[in-house]
Amino acid sequence: MAVVYTVNQMCKIRPMRLFHITPNENAEAILKDGFRDGKGHYLTDQEWTGVWVSTEPFDGFDASTNTLFAIEIPEDAISEFEWVQPGMRLREFLAPAALINSYGPQVVTDNWDDDEIVPRPDPGAFMGDFDMEEFLWMDKPADWMDK
Repeated sequence: MAVVYTVNQMCKIRPMRLFHITPNENAEAILKDGFRDGKGHYLTDQEWTGVWVSTEPFDGFDASTNTLFAIEIPEDAISEFEWVQPGMRLREFLAPAALINSYGPQVVTDNWDDDEIVPRPDPGAFMGDFDMEEFLWMDKPADWMDK
C-alpha cells in the first residue's frame, strides 16, 4: 500500500531552514556548547525563554560584527513556537535551545538565498585557531543525522 502525502503534509515533514544572528563574540560559545535559552519580555508582560530563529536573516545583517547560523528543523517540530505577527514577510520562532540543538550542528553561513546552506568560507576569521570542520563532527552521537 502506497503512502500518499498532501502538499501541506510534505511541507511540515521537510526541514525548514532557519537563521539565528548573534554578535561575533558569542559565536564560538554557540559552536562549542550549542545554543542557550535567553530570557526576555519581548514587548509583552510575560517573561519568555528560548532562542530566536527566523526564516530569513533580519534586514541590516552585518557580517563584520555578527555571525549568521543556519539550522534545518522540520516545520512540525518547531511550529508550536512560532510568533505570528501580521504583516511580517518572514516567520519567527522562539524555541527551546534543546530543540534547536537536537537537530545537528549549527552551520555558520553568509549565504541564505540558495537551496543549500553554504558554510562561511573562513570560519577561523573570528575564532582564532578554532577548526570548525573538526568540531562539527566530534562528539556527535552516531544517529544525530537521523533525527
